[in-house]
Amino acid sequence: MKYFFTVFFIIFFYTSFGQKIRNHRDSIDVIDYHINLQISPSKHQIKGNTIVKLFSKFDNTSIIKLDLLKLTVTDIQINEKTFKNWSYNDSIITIKLKKPLKTDDTISINVFYNGHPIKDKTWGGFYFSDNTAYNMGVGMTAIPHSFGRVWFPCNDIFTDKAIYYLNFTVPHTYNVSSGGILTQHKIDELDTYSYFINHPIPTYLVSVAVGKYETINKVYKGIKRDIAIEIFTPKNKKEKVEKSLINLTKVLRIYENLFGEYRWNVVRYTLVPFRSGAMEHVENISIALTAFDGTLKHENLIYHELSHSWFGNLVTCKTAGDMWLNEGWASYCEALVMENLYGIDRFKDYNRLRHLQVIYFAHKDDNGYRALANMDLNYTYGTTVYKRGADVIHTLRFYIGDSLFFATTKDYLNHFKFSNASTKDFEKFYSKKTKIDLKDFFNFWVYSKSRPFYEITNWKTDKDNNVTITVKQRVIGDTILAKSNKIEIFFIDSNLNIEKQIFEFSGKQATKVFKCGFQPSLVCLDLDEHIADLTIDKYHIIKDTGYYTFDESFFDAKIEQINGKGFIRAIANCLEPDHELNKKYLFQKNYYWTIEGIWHKNFKAKGRFYFTKLMDINFTKKYKKEDIIILYRKKTGEKWIEIPFDRQKDFLETDLHQGQYCFAIKQ
Repeated sequence: MKYFFTVFFIIFFYTSFGQKIRNHRDSIDVIDYHINLQISPSKHQIKGNTIVKLFSKFDNTSIIKLDLLKLTVTDIQINEKTFKNWSYNDSIITIKLKKPLKTDDTISINVFYNGHPIKDKTWGGFYFSDNTAYNMGVGMTAIPHSFGRVWFPCNDIFTDKAIYYLNFTVPHTYNVSSGGILTQHKIDELDTYSYFINHPIPTYLVSVAVGKYETINKVYKGIKRDIAIEIFTPKNKKEKVEKSLINLTKVLRIYENLFGEYRWNVVRYTLVPFRSGAMEHVENISIALTAFDGTLKHENLIYHELSHSWFGNLVTCKTAGDMWLNEGWASYCEALVMENLYGIDRFKDYNRLRHLQVIYFAHKDDNGYRALANMDLNYTYGTTVYKRGADVIHTLRFYIGDSLFFATTKDYLNHFKFSNASTKDFEKFYSKKTKIDLKDFFNFWVYSKSRPFYEITNWKTDKDNNVTITVKQRVIGDTILAKSNKIEIFFIDSNLNIEKQIFEFSGKQATKVFKCGFQPSLVCLDLDEHIADLTIDKYHIIKDTGYYTFDESFFDAKIEQINGKGFIRAIANCLEPDHELNKKYLFQKNYYWTIEGIWHKNFKAKGRFYFTKLMDINFTKKYKKEDIIILYRKKTGEKWIEIPFDRQKDFLETDLHQGQYCFAIKQ
């Protein structure tokens, strides 16, 4: 970490001669790469050369440095002539020019090399098996994360985008997939496959995979043109692959409708014997064999990677600290597939499960509550970036409104296409296009560590249907409160008619009066789950007796008697309940329940409140389940009281009323 921030992000420093020497990755701009490699899967070796055509971004550039990691360099040519004044330390090739380059001067550096490409300590790099060889373009623990340098000399940085000419020579029994257009397949003593990537991309998105493949070929009729689909698969997987990809063209149409045309030449997946996910290489997604089992249970992975064709590949984050613009978006696209392919209920279920993981695991996985922007490099690929990034995009969607949100997203992708964007770029663009001041939103949701909690603490109505509502905000993770909040308020009458309005406020608490079209029996906050705060909730319309489950809210309702139609909403509040200071009870610290509902006379039900592994460890470490009791109060601010219950193995069951419930230990 220290080395990265003191070297990689410093613009320049001075030598003992007073000459300005800039960071080597920021000093040059690569125009194109010609990668020519002979790959031997059985020997786990590569051999060949790469020609790097580049220009200088500054005057008086006398030293050029290229990234190459732990391979053997045998020779270097400059503009097709042998060059001797170079050195290599297993990570950087240093070339000292006799005649310094001026700004925009072009030079071609041809590096000959061979060896066994390495893997990252945890994820990424170059992989071999007896029958395959393939790369995964990032190194999750490497700095920088871009990991082209494990197999070709390059300027290994997100912001240096180039085009690629790729030639791979392999034994006859193998074939090769890569990004771009297959321009030639030459058969001689060995087979040579030539690909051309004609759009500029960074080094981490270039790929190669060598294996004994056959291809599935289809055509997708896109919104502007026909697009080839190619799936490289082992022969024994073909039938299962086709079943697992049955929705591929539907998802492509979903993405094109939401984000604009697919701008690449081909949609290509290559199955590799990888055990930990996939990599979104341009026009050649490398994905684990296990994702194609003949079912649709891995669709989230398959279409997460496809969405990178817009978020990451088309518009790339400017720095690793902006990675949520790649991965948060791709994670949210998983949910958008659920919404547009299977409907709103599947969408809500998918969001709810992801949100649960954010609330309970992001700060544990990433060693504390973290802001999305300027992410610490140790957590670039952490839960906060992926899952909370998706949560924040979901919240931003509501904050802006669907039609404006998706129209602006199309414009954003078109404006920054084949280039890079930072979090600040993203904020400024959306603010300008939507004409909504997003400063308060980004300051809280993106730049702060705070996690918000909102609740209605009190509401009352008069005879003219004027409803006075008080909303309170609490935060954990930091002390910063959200400003310019926009929260939907739902008014529900005894016949389950619904009206909604927007409650806007800043700070800790606000009280406002709303004119409702009817006399409400219940006032709810964020019934459609548009805001990723510290709650997980679900509701049911109750028509019959029986069991109703509330999934990630850790609650079930057993309806024993009902007259007419009713409504129950269970909210898991994922923070400590406010309570009076006393030594009588030890309160469960990281969740309690709010049960809201509308039901008529003669309604009778039991509520089951479940124990889970997510319960606060300090609460369960010293006590057994047999020590846990349940407390109740009608609303926030009232005193908690003990109520009778039946104890079961996994839950406490009690008569169900509207109000709040929590677990406690009687001291």
